[in-house]
Formats: sequence, C-alpha cells, structure tokens
Amino acid sequence: MCNGNAHTHSHLPHNGLFVDPHASWRAELTGAPETVKDSPAVAQARQAAENGGAKEIFTLGDALSAQLRYREAAKYYDEAAQSFPIRRAAVRRLALCRMKTGMFTEAEAALHSLDDNESDPLDINYRIALCAYYRGDFPRAARLFRRCVPLAADGDMHVAAVYWLALSLLRSGENANAAARLYDDSLPLGHHFGYAIVCRVFKGELTLCDAEEQACRYDDLTRLIVAYAAARIRIAEGADERTALAPVLADDEYWASFAWLAAFADSTLFRPPHHTP
Repeated sequence: MCNGNAHTHSHLPHNGLFVDPHASWRAELTGAPETVKDSPAVAQARQAAENGGAKEIFTLGDALSAQLRYREAAKYYDEAAQSFPIRRAAVRRLALCRMKTGMFTEAEAALHSLDDNESDPLDINYRIALCAYYRGDFPRAARLFRRCVPLAADGDMHVAAVYWLALSLLRSGENANAAARLYDDSLPLGHHFGYAIVCRVFKGELTLCDAEEQACRYDDLTRLIVAYAAARIRIAEGADERTALAPVLADDEYWASFAWLAAFADSTLFRPPHHTP
C-alpha cells in the first residue's frame, strides 16, 4: 500500500464465496493438519452419498468445496468422474481442486483431457494459462492468455484475461502496457473491478497509489487483486520480491482466489524446499 490510510476501510464479508467454518491455506496447500467440522450442507451430502450414485458424490464434492476443503473434495470429484454423464463437470471441478491445492501440473493435465469437443474453450484455456503462470512459465502463459482475450464475450472474463496477460508479459520482460490496450472498458463488469483497476494502471490512466486507494472503496477481494498486481509491478521496478509479496500473503482471507494463489506460487519459486511460509 502507498500510505498508512490505504487500508483503513472495514473488512467486508466474503459475499457467499465460501462458508464458515472453512479450511485454511496451510491445510490445503501444505498438508498441515486441520480439523474443520462439516457444515450442514456437507453433513447432508455425506448421508446422501453413502447410498447414492455419481450425482450425490458430485454434490458432496461441491459441499466440501464451499468450505474450501479442496483436498477432500477432489477425491469425490475423481470418483464422480467415472460416471460418463457427469464426467466433464466432475473433471473440471477436480482440476480446480488441484489448482487450489497447488497441484498445478495435475490440474493442467485434467484440463487438457477436456480439450476435445469442449463447449467452453475460454474457461478451459484460461485455467490452463493460470497453471502455466503459477508454474513460472510466463511466456507460455502470455501466449495462452492472449488467446483468451478474443474468446471472452462478457466484461468479467475479458478483463481477467487482459490482467493476467499483462502480468505474464511483465514477468517475461515484455511490454505489459501493450496488453492493457486490448482492454475494452465499454464491456460491463459484474464483479471484476480489481482487474479493471489494474488494467487502467497499465494503460497509464492510474498510478499505483491511486489504484490501491480506489480498490479500497470496493470489497477485500478486489483490494487483494490490485495488491498482487501492485506487488509484481514494484518487483519489476526493483523492489525485493519477498518484501513486496509478504503483505499479500499475510492477507489470506481470500487465499483460494487466483490472485492469492499466484502470490503463493511465486513464493514457492524462491522458497527453499520443505519451508512452510
């Protein structure tokens, strides 16, 4: 943040993105022990899955995912994927669980299995591009995100693709500002305001300080999206990577967001093996 007043807003709730109690990133990304009690939805889904079929097992995976319990949810999506009628839906959810637990290579492999006759190539390619980014293959990520931009018919996916394209180019040592010029701000946004704020930075319409101040007028997830990009921009300008990423990683309420996961993945690129952040 640019000044001491940038984070004086009240924390807003997570707006139904997950339910309490929910798993921590330490349990999901490092395998640290954690006991999370079943939510009522999970308890009900477990009971239904005991004597149910693939649909009930899939529903249990969804209920666990709502508690951010992706490691356990993955087991049920994998089981549900054995049923042909819901295979594609289950594999997509399984791939997302792999991403949320840091298994980026496995997530990409699952996504590639959906390439043929896939009805939503934007979502599949977007997530494959994220896996490439998380693994540090930024030139490949840039190529993949660039493909996503013209595929996006709505403003939220369009600006998300441009945001990650710009960061991928920045990490590749290329001109990130050129990517931001692909952003069409006439497309209406539903909730991806953080991505749009960052695109305005790359277009030269906002300073980083202005962007961070503007993000604080929105919810905490928006602020986190902007904070991650701001950290990467400052690192590209010479800031110490550990120092710049530290406040992003510490702000872990939305640890399952793609932006926080990117900061975590970045930290694994310079963290010694077996070190827990």
